[in-house]
Amino acid sequence: MIAVKYRKTINGKYISHIDMLRQITRMIRRSGLDINYSSGFNPHMLIKMSSPCPLGLMSEAEYILIDCNDTDIDKVENMLKSVSRPLIEILKLWYVTTNPNFQGRVYSGDYIIKAPENVVDKLLSIMDKSEILINYVSKRKERTINARELIYGMEKYKKGVIVRLALGNITLRIDRLLKYFEENLGIYISLDEVARINQYINENGKEISYDEVLDGDK
Repeated sequence: MIAVKYRKTINGKYISHIDMLRQITRMIRRSGLDINYSSGFNPHMLIKMSSPCPLGLMSEAEYILIDCNDTDIDKVENMLKSVSRPLIEILKLWYVTTNPNFQGRVYSGDYIIKAPENVVDKLLSIMDKSEILINYVSKRKERTINARELIYGMEKYKKGVIVRLALGNITLRIDRLLKYFEENLGIYISLDEVARINQYINENGKEISYDEVLDGDK
C-alpha cells in the first residue's frame, strides 16, 4: 500500500470531501497505477482518506491510502504528480505494510491562524478560561458544547497563533472557533487566514503526527 501526503491548493479548498474523493479517484485512474478494487457487484478502488477538511480551509496535511500493487515510490510519485494539479499538490509518499487507519485513529490537528499582532494576546487569553460555550446546529438540532475541553493547546507563532483542536469521534471545527472569536472577542478572522498543518494520533497519552506514524512503518 502507498500512503500519500498532499496539500489542498487554493483551487481545491472549496471542493467538498466527497467531491475531493471523486477527483482523487479520477486522478488515480488517469495516473495508470495498478490499483486493487473491492469485490462484489459494484467494485470500487481501495483508497482511504484522512479526516474531512472543512470546506474553504487550506491544508498542508491531508492523506490518502492507496491499495495498489506498485511498490516503487519514485515511480508512483511521478505518476501521481503528473495528474494531481491544480487541486492538490503531492508532498510525500510512503510504502506501508499495514493500514494506518487515518480516520479511525485521528485524535487532534494543528491549525495556523494568521492574525494581527495586536489581537494575538487576546486570542491566547481563551486558554485561561475553564469554559468556552459554542452553540451550533447539527441535524436540525441546536447543540451546545464546552469547546475549552477540545482545545488542547495554543501558542504564538510568527504572524498569528497555532492552535491544536480535537479531531475524530469528537471534533471541534475550526470555523466554529472562529465564530466564537467574532461573537465573544470581537475579532473577525476569515477562514482564508487559516490552514491545517498537522494531524495526530494519541498513543498511550502521547500525540504522534501522521508523518511519524508512517515513518515508523518500514
